[in-house]
Amino acid sequence: EAEDGGFLAAMSDASRPGEITRELGTAWRTEAVCFKPYSCCGSNHASVDAAIELMAEHGFTAADVERVTVGISRVVERQTGFPYRQSTVLNAQMSIRYDVAVALLDGTALVEQFTPERIASADVNDLAARVDVEVDPDMDAVYPERYAGIVTVHLKDGRALRKRVDFSRGMPENRISSEGLQQKFLSLAGTAVGREAAEALLARLLGIFDCASIAQEARAIGALRLLDGATAAA
Repeated sequence: EAEDGGFLAAMSDASRPGEITRELGTAWRTEAVCFKPYSCCGSNHASVDAAIELMAEHGFTAADVERVTVGISRVVERQTGFPYRQSTVLNAQMSIRYDVAVALLDGTALVEQFTPERIASADVNDLAARVDVEVDPDMDAVYPERYAGIVTVHLKDGRALRKRVDFSRGMPENRISSEGLQQKFLSLAGTAVGREAAEALLARLLGIFDCASIAQEARAIGALRLLDGATAAA
């Protein structure tokens, strides 16, 4: 840190350096770490969860959906509620309309749902066009303490199914399972080095605490080669 800048000054105009040592050795901040189970904007995760949970609870599929209404805070609506038009992968990752639509179609929103081929698919573009976004007063009232979302799925049989999620999966208040973390790892690593290599790497990592030394594991990771065209994924 210096008078003309530093890490804390770069992050905030009113930094609180005392937080660095507060309860040091007694409070474990890693317990508050958030994991992103989906490869899209974190502000959209609660709505993605709500859509997936509604399908699991009521047994419908995307083919049964007439339209969808997503209720979010004003800030999230400004960030991700824009009218969706197919363009780039990043645009799809940021769009709550696309993210909810692809989750209803594929049951998840991993790297595989954000490829140039998937975002060009007619089914996901058609459903995204039938996702309406609105500012919900209740969601606005709890933001930013909660990145909450309410999803109402209107089915072709006339039913309207509604689900509110206050804490998306992966938040400290709604911890992700080991299986969920492994699924995200395999999606990311598989895109980079191939599914077979990713599964072998995961098996090694799951046993890393039983190793006498991590040198061998480090060498195995260092020997991996990226697939042609592989890029960093969210």
